[in-house]
Amino acid sequence: MVRLPALSALKVSSVLPDRVLTVVLVLGVAWAGSLAARGVWLWVEPAPVMTAQVDWNQQAPATGNGGPGARALAEQVAASHWFGEPGAEPSEPEPVAQVEMPETRLQLRLRGVVAREDPALGSALIGGEGRSSEYFRVGDTLFGQAELVEVHGNRVILRRSGELETLSFEQDLPGGNSAQGPATASRSGQGSGQADTPRASTSRTLGTPADAQSGSRRSSAASSSASSPSGGSAQQRLEEELRQAMQEVQARAQSDPGGLLRQYGLEPTDNGYRVTSRAGVLIANGLRPGDRITEINDQPVGNIDRDQQLVDAVLASDQIKITLERAGSTYRFYQSLPSF
Repeated sequence: MVRLPALSALKVSSVLPDRVLTVVLVLGVAWAGSLAARGVWLWVEPAPVMTAQVDWNQQAPATGNGGPGARALAEQVAASHWFGEPGAEPSEPEPVAQVEMPETRLQLRLRGVVAREDPALGSALIGGEGRSSEYFRVGDTLFGQAELVEVHGNRVILRRSGELETLSFEQDLPGGNSAQGPATASRSGQGSGQADTPRASTSRTLGTPADAQSGSRRSSAASSSASSPSGGSAQQRLEEELRQAMQEVQARAQSDPGGLLRQYGLEPTDNGYRVTSRAGVLIANGLRPGDRITEINDQPVGNIDRDQQLVDAVLASDQIKITLERAGSTYRFYQSLPSF
């Protein structure tokens, strides 16, 4: 649950079009599925309350090559923060420059993000010791200390004195105490069972578009104050950003649901939806090309028209069950859904 008072009155059923199939698919691999259906992932502290109890039907042993078992997969799913914004038809990802970026030493705290497919178009809610949280867009200066360069689902990139630094959510830092509980997952082996389970990346090496190293794409908006008569509070501005993104994806979902699926790199097949090499958001959070989402709430999926019937049922429930297949192994997730 995203604890935003102004969003609490926003009912999912009233803003989601019936044809948004992506809400069913992407919901299965992220806790914030109702936002993912619109292409935007919002992460706001305090952390979402995860109430699903862990009930392992079958404890998966470590794989032969040292990969994590089903527990690691469930923890990865609960901790992932994905984002994206439908736009033009997806193309092969552009090469990115791998830049080693340290965690910033500035006394700042990342409290919320609206992250989009293009990290140069996002915004963030950032505070610090003795400071109220303020709303920033890419290109803004943070309290006169650093420039906001990119916004990702679980971190932002800053430029300070010409060097790139990372500001992450505290739960994502080494040694951080995550307030998120695990999703419930079970695994049944079929075949060799040697496939690695998806997991969250712990590397501090981040992929950054090459052009972000030489200069940021500055926003016309200046750094806002925590509260102002004209612009409202920082939190209200973040919520407005979210609503605008909802409308953009709503229009795409109504006109071209198949294209929206392709935007996320999901391909309909006779046996579910296959993750393709263009599913950058999913791959960045542990899935791999070739993985298949085969069932939603025990119902086989893969036919866009038929699967539309699942949308209302999923939205009416407070939990979703997803079946994912990888290299002969089957993983099942039971994930609580956020409410607004």
